[in-house]
Amino acid sequence: MPSHTQAAGRIDPGRVDHGTSTPPAEASAQHVPLSAPRRRQQWWQSQRLLGVISILFVLAAWEIVGQFFVTNAAFFVPVSDVASDLWEWITSGDILSALSTSAQEFAIGFGLACVIGLALGFAMGLSRTVWGLLNPLVSALNATPLLALTPLFIIWFGIGITSKALMIMFIASFPIIINTAAGTREVEQAHLDAARSFGASQWQLITKVRLPSALSFIIAGLRMAVARALVGIFVVELFGSLDGIGFAISNAATVFDTPRVFAGIVLLSGLGVIASIALTKLEQTVAPWRVQRDKGKGQ
Repeated sequence: MPSHTQAAGRIDPGRVDHGTSTPPAEASAQHVPLSAPRRRQQWWQSQRLLGVISILFVLAAWEIVGQFFVTNAAFFVPVSDVASDLWEWITSGDILSALSTSAQEFAIGFGLACVIGLALGFAMGLSRTVWGLLNPLVSALNATPLLALTPLFIIWFGIGITSKALMIMFIASFPIIINTAAGTREVEQAHLDAARSFGASQWQLITKVRLPSALSFIIAGLRMAVARALVGIFVVELFGSLDGIGFAISNAATVFDTPRVFAGIVLLSGLGVIASIALTKLEQTVAPWRVQRDKGKGQ
């Protein structure tokens, strides 16, 4: 007959509580934290979702205000009317001429602004002499209402695409110049000293140290220049033009065609979105570390 101690020490298989035990591997899997790349991806997706929500909210508010609160179509129209007018503009084919003209003006003007702005910005950032010569002039012109010079450009170069492209170049170049010069000058001295200690040449200092360090400034300047260029498109076509989105907006405004005015504004915004996406892709290509850093801030 077994003793009471032996009986107490036995384990009855029928009385084992299987519901409260968790396999070690399964328990650890339940508490494994997400990796840093996964957290960054989730944060980035949440930001995109918030952006979509904000756009949908604005469109819904626009439609509600236009349908129920502002009934005078000469002053405000719902977004559904704008979409209908834009679709009619597209299907009729009339939009192609206006969009092609404005896109050409933007591409030529913004492209020239990038070339001139980057060249002068780097020259000012690398040379104290050039900085001393150009900084007062750049500061004075940047503070001047440049759009007021539009009539002069039309007088000098006519009402064709040349005057529009040159005016857009003139307006958009200053943010690029200022930001590029600032970025080139704001390089950590320790980075330059470290590169020199390894025998880096002057060209290597520019391409391997100064340029990567200035990329964030340059991208910021390009984004500001896009906004200025879009404003320039509208203004130069408003003063004198034979075609273009700004010209179409001006003609629609004279006859109180409010849906067409809004449709033209949407098209100009579309050009800005396309340019912004292109700059984002460019940034991801030339400065992938900066994109990862920005995503990492959302962890």
